[in-house]
Amino acid sequence: LAIGLGNLAYQQIAIGDLEAAESNLRRAIRLSQEIEAEEDVATWHQGLAQLLAYQAKFSESEKELADAMKGFVATERLDIEVAREWQGIVWAYRALRSLLMEDADKALKEALRARELADDRHYELDIIWAEWLLGAVFLARGDLKQSESHLNEALSRDRRINLVEIEPDILLALAKLRFSQGHKEEAENLAKEALEIAERCGYRLKQADIHNFLAEFYLASKDKAKAKEHLELARERAACGYVPALNKANQLDFRAF
Repeated sequence: LAIGLGNLAYQQIAIGDLEAAESNLRRAIRLSQEIEAEEDVATWHQGLAQLLAYQAKFSESEKELADAMKGFVATERLDIEVAREWQGIVWAYRALRSLLMEDADKALKEALRARELADDRHYELDIIWAEWLLGAVFLARGDLKQSESHLNEALSRDRRINLVEIEPDILLALAKLRFSQGHKEEAENLAKEALEIAERCGYRLKQADIHNFLAEFYLASKDKAKAKEHLELARERAACGYVPALNKANQLDFRAF
């Protein structure tokens, strides 16, 4: 039951059902503690940390990440390779949290550690995730060359195994990169491709991020009608509790209208 609730919660986060996800994760933690399933407890703490970061509850998210790391370190006595894999995922969640906080310097250190641990295990999903995070971090730091290298690596690996759950994030980061490089048509096409996948899969949080970018894109293109349309969609998607995306939409709206 604990595993079912926890796995369900991860999918609920993706589709923006954050209230139900939080309830299921907290229940999964309690149940796993009762049966002394240490690795599962740590896994659900990690999921709760991700959810809290999306809600901009960054201090609470950090506490959950610390609890997750403590749990995975403790399970090294059972299987050191699996424990290190999960520790790498915690570092990836740390990097994601720092990006949401717009702390690119901290995110870089965390993403590099996530990539190092992913390489130890050669687990493709973790490598792709770390490469995407590094691409996003270098973009935030203004290092376009490094960003392009990591994002191209992430997309190539992602499409090799058809990992649809991360592809919209990679495509959106590439769209932002192309926009920064002045390649507006390619940036728009990449963002629309990302949105098509996110809509097909029901990834509500990703939809909010993509609509925010498209709003910013059309503002720069002096097309206020399209910008306003995407801002309204971004707000609607982020209204599930995705606070950083909602704040971004409000900032764009204030700046433009």
